[in-house]
Amino acid sequence: MSGHGQLSPRQKMINMMYLILTALLAMNVSAEILNAFVLVNDSLHKTERGITAKNDEVYGKFANKYEANKNKVGPWKEKADKIGVLSKELVAEITAIQKEMLEADDEDYEAFLNEGSGVIKNKKDKETPTRVMMEGKGKNKATVLKEKIDAYVKAIETVFSDVPTAKNLVKTIKSNLSTADIKGEGGEKKSWQMANFDQLPLVASITMLTKFKTDILNAESDAINTLLAQVDAKSYKFTNLNALVMTDKGYVLSGENFSAKIFVGASDTTQKPTIKLDNGTIIDTFDTQNRGIFSIKTRSPGVYNLKGQIFVNKPGTMDLDSFPFNYPYQVAVPSVSVSPDKMNVFYIGVDNPVTVTAAGTPADQIHAGVAGGSMISKGNSHYIVRVKKPGKTRVTVSANGRSLGSKEFRVKTLPDPITTLGAKGTSYYKGGLCPKSTLLALSGINATMENFDFELRYRITQFIVTCNIGGFDESAKSNGRKFTPQQKSIIRKARSKSRVIIEAVKAVGPDKRTRKINDLVLKLR
Repeated sequence: MSGHGQLSPRQKMINMMYLILTALLAMNVSAEILNAFVLVNDSLHKTERGITAKNDEVYGKFANKYEANKNKVGPWKEKADKIGVLSKELVAEITAIQKEMLEADDEDYEAFLNEGSGVIKNKKDKETPTRVMMEGKGKNKATVLKEKIDAYVKAIETVFSDVPTAKNLVKTIKSNLSTADIKGEGGEKKSWQMANFDQLPLVASITMLTKFKTDILNAESDAINTLLAQVDAKSYKFTNLNALVMTDKGYVLSGENFSAKIFVGASDTTQKPTIKLDNGTIIDTFDTQNRGIFSIKTRSPGVYNLKGQIFVNKPGTMDLDSFPFNYPYQVAVPSVSVSPDKMNVFYIGVDNPVTVTAAGTPADQIHAGVAGGSMISKGNSHYIVRVKKPGKTRVTVSANGRSLGSKEFRVKTLPDPITTLGAKGTSYYKGGLCPKSTLLALSGINATMENFDFELRYRITQFIVTCNIGGFDESAKSNGRKFTPQQKSIIRKARSKSRVIIEAVKAVGPDKRTRKINDLVLKLR
């Protein structure tokens, strides 16, 4: 089989043998020469079958590539299919001529197909080929065949008219399938028809026609292989694929839409590109996959653009192809937010929750601390602040060893709770009129935090109940929040409209500090 405009060594040898035999035939039609034509024809026939099989493989590759990418492969497959149809038609036309010659000479055509040209009995017969090819009304068959071969070559030339790299291929095919006049030994010209079919023995004519078929199949092979190569001729070859995400900008504010293009990017680890920025800088640092690395220390805040071009070699050439790029990014002053989750003040003795964020910095890279206290990370930007002394403190934020900012907070002791009795909303909750029976039914008093965001519990450690009984004050002390039997005895003895005073109330909060809180004055009814 030939490849890309060149005959294989085997095909060259067969063609050379044919030329030698044709020259010898002009001098002497011996049995040895005729039998040599038999050998050449059979070799050509084997070559014909081999080329056909190889061509079928190429058409199979076209079909597979077409299914994978119809838009890219379609135009080239259409050209190849056209050449395939024309080749098949022309080969069938020549085969029909061979059959007509053999049957006109009473030869067994089927035996010729199965066993080769050795079965031809009348190998010397010159009349039949001459009659079939050179005689007849109007155009003879030799002329018709010549015109069809010329049309075939012209069709191939048209197919490759828009493929500049195929000029040599077309030139070779035109040479191999030339039907130009042939010069004889004396310098006289003979038409292609006369040189190939006039007064040639039957076996030589059959061999000549077989040679034409192999030449056509060789031309088809060269043409469709060249077309197959064109499918990827302008495609870049890549050795590595990566998932890439491209954003419209490198800085997004809270509440804005974040949009990105997500796709597969390809790179060639065997070829290092040239990367040139618009300011003339050439990128000279690359990673192991030949991806350029750009790094610059930022200074003034603002919006900037990383612009430039990437240069790579065009497929199969030393010419450069350029690909421009433009990526906007924003340089901002470090912006730190320390937001109290409860109140805008830190309290001693309780866990103060805060949220710490820094624009453009991942939460896992942020480090926060507080002066005169401690900060415990709870993950996802949340912290617990614990402070010890009233006054002012400052939360500082850093990332990767670089300070990002700070924020000042006031530090206070926890406010005192108030003394309450019973359920909120009652007339005696903070003191006032209280039925004697209700007071006796209550278990004790409470220490309540009003209008405070923290959920704190204060423990009553003592209180005294005092009431005037018969002109004398009687008092009893409790070392907890509950009324003692002595206290309830005093309340039972009190008359209606008497005042019951709950005083000397002390409570302990989360800060472990004991504090004296307000008294309650109740009027019985």
